[in-house]
Amino acid sequence: MMKFEITAPQITFEDITVSNIEDNSGIFIGKNYQLYWRSTIKRNNLGFGKVLGNENKLSNNTHLVLNDD
Repeated sequence: MMKFEITAPQITFEDITVSNIEDNSGIFIGKNYQLYWRSTIKRNNLGFGKVLGNENKLSNNTHLVLNDD
């Protein structure tokens, strides 16, 4: 019977850039165990949404979010 030696893979990154983290994201270093990994995070409720850019002006706004859960 032949025996094989199993070695851990060697992965080297010169640079890692993370530009966005969302729900159920992860960056893992070292010994990790994510078997059956799951996320039950509820997303935000935005009554108006997001305002992006420069020199935006919002005034006299009323927003209502009705959320049963």
